[in-house]
Amino acid sequence: MAQEETTVQETDLTVCIGPGEYTGVEDAKEKLLAAVKRDAMSHFYGEIITATTTVENFVLTRDEVTTAMQGLVRIAPNPEFYNSTTGLNEICIRARAFVTASDRELFTLQPVRAARLCDSGAGTPAQRREEVEKQLRTNALIHFDGQLANADEERRLALLKEVRFIGAGFQQDTGAYCAGVTGRVMPFEVYALLGVAPPKRAPTAMPTFTPTATPTATPTPLVSLRILGVVPKGVMSV
Repeated sequence: MAQEETTVQETDLTVCIGPGEYTGVEDAKEKLLAAVKRDAMSHFYGEIITATTTVENFVLTRDEVTTAMQGLVRIAPNPEFYNSTTGLNEICIRARAFVTASDRELFTLQPVRAARLCDSGAGTPAQRREEVEKQLRTNALIHFDGQLANADEERRLALLKEVRFIGAGFQQDTGAYCAGVTGRVMPFEVYALLGVAPPKRAPTAMPTFTPTATPTATPTPLVSLRILGVVPKGVMSV
């Protein structure tokens, strides 16, 4: 049985779209889910991404970050789809989104290291040093996740932060350059670059969570979702 995760943040979101933004019930549901995920992504991760991409100098493009962030959005089962009672021909979604402790940990730098390596081969001392240091960074990253062996070398090496070469120096008798390395990586950036989900993610069912007490509010009445004279005018950008 999978261990239940701890929910650290949750929010209720409501999004509506007009008749020109969908072509049928299933299309409307797909568009609404995409829209509510965008809102949840901004709500939960906007400040984190702004801070970490600035401080840690992400190698990811904006599109890569956005795609990976949407994959981190968790929506509680059975979101409610309904016809708006205020907007003409609008349809809406009401959903609860949440974030777990392991989701947050993806943005915490994790330590990595690689064992001491020596190179006494051809080339100048500067070339031997450069080759050893590049190989050490590669070894440390591949030790974190073997799939990084297939990533673009330049982007892969840029994933390693706070790099420190340990016991670095040239051997007097052989001329070999030797060193080990330590550094840190951000799991989110690694898996976003790889385009894969982080390993051992929890089930999508919402964990137990006691939210902060909020004032009682009267919910908006819901009616069955149906199409009300749709005249397609285009597709909502996602």
